[in-house]
Amino acid sequence: MSLVKDKYLVIVLLGGIITIVVFLYLHPCQSKEYRNLVLEIHEHKPVNNWSDTLNISIEEPQCAYINIYETRRLPKRKGTKDIRARLEYHDNNGNTFDKPVWLYAQGQSTLAQDKRNIGVRFCDKNEDSGDLELELSIGNWVPQKEFHLKANWYDCFRGSQTFSYKLYEQMNPSEGQELYHPDGFPCIVYLNGEFYGIYAWQLKKNRKNMGLTKNNPCHIWLDGTLSNSTFFNGEIKWESFEIRNPKHPTSSVIDSIKSFSRFCSLLTEIESNGTDSVIIKKALDCRLDIKRVIDYICFIQLTNNADGYAKNWQWVTTDGHRWSVYPYDLDGCFGYELGHFVNDGKSTWIKPTGPLFWVWNYYREEIRDRWNDLRLLGIFDIDNIMNLAVDWTSRIGEDNYTKEKMKWPQAPCYNDFVPDPHWELVSGYKEIPYYDPKKIYEIGDSCFWDFRIWKAVQRSKGNLPYIKYGYKDSMDRLKQWVDDRLMVEDEFMNQ
Repeated sequence: MSLVKDKYLVIVLLGGIITIVVFLYLHPCQSKEYRNLVLEIHEHKPVNNWSDTLNISIEEPQCAYINIYETRRLPKRKGTKDIRARLEYHDNNGNTFDKPVWLYAQGQSTLAQDKRNIGVRFCDKNEDSGDLELELSIGNWVPQKEFHLKANWYDCFRGSQTFSYKLYEQMNPSEGQELYHPDGFPCIVYLNGEFYGIYAWQLKKNRKNMGLTKNNPCHIWLDGTLSNSTFFNGEIKWESFEIRNPKHPTSSVIDSIKSFSRFCSLLTEIESNGTDSVIIKKALDCRLDIKRVIDYICFIQLTNNADGYAKNWQWVTTDGHRWSVYPYDLDGCFGYELGHFVNDGKSTWIKPTGPLFWVWNYYREEIRDRWNDLRLLGIFDIDNIMNLAVDWTSRIGEDNYTKEKMKWPQAPCYNDFVPDPHWELVSGYKEIPYYDPKKIYEIGDSCFWDFRIWKAVQRSKGNLPYIKYGYKDSMDRLKQWVDDRLMVEDEFMNQ
């Protein structure tokens, strides 16, 4: 029996190899290195070729390899025409497919970097009806036709925000397909058969992933800059955010949003009248999913994600009245900051804004208890966090990291910071004029450049504050940061 089984397995594997050889033969533009890589990926697994399928369902891979071809370039900025191309996919589970796609520039700050995020929208060509939408289901994710390839320019792991989502998921394990946050896996991208970079293949924002239906007026999803100055003061700046759901907002949807915007002002009025804290907590519980909000505060405080209290958060309600908050875009976690710098784990805590300010003030004991629970459960633990980072990097492998560094040596995570001798970096943030190359700066004068404050230590004109930016990122840097952060927050949460 075992001999028959072994012969059957050999036949299946040989069939798979033949399939891949034919596959490669039909794509002569690929480099020899890439062709050998594909053969190696599928060497020990039966091949499942999904190229002729519209609805694809596959397991989440350890690491995927894709080749984008039939285009000489990748998208660089928004507002330009999407790029038509083909995407060839391979993974270690034996899955492969070749599909037409539209590529577009994705993100905001990443578009200023050399290596950019890529949006991918799958389609399939039908001679009778034109482009047909393809749905791809990966692991337990909701099926989608679009995904994002995240460049993760700032961190040497090329995926810190993805394993940050996995940390958040440990706090609130999903029971179904709705994760309420993105997820991702490592993906090695080739362009016309040549290595291009390490990316994270990631879920994009999708109402199904948030448990919402597009025409339900009670299912409201707000995305964008929702800060004290743009929303939570009751004076809404509609251009600062997007109503992602429902698809066509009704007057009742607008009324629900306006009511939520006025909530903090109402709390201020109630508090000024000397109202008992029990009543204020009841009002908070009536309008907010307190458990979710407390977890969000604990998560943001641990990761020191400054963007998480104004811009990169998602506000969702399923009844038009009681709201939950969820994370998005976690590239600012674990010390990474705009302006190509990292902070240390001992930096001061971030002050919650909007409704979270009120939860912080009135649920301090509950926040402290939840923090300590997460510590005891081993979730907010240095070994657990480092294991998430190690798992991510091991899925990518040293060879790919070597290629990444050779491809993108200018990335800040690979370089030391070198200030110009005329300037020194000072801590803090304040509103001052941007650096002006035509201005003469006397000793002691300050300017704002690249999200930082700089002070002149020599008389200067035309000298940019830094020669090279960077911070030489590493696993050791991350470990020290997490260790320091846990020490600081343990003391702060329990004071």
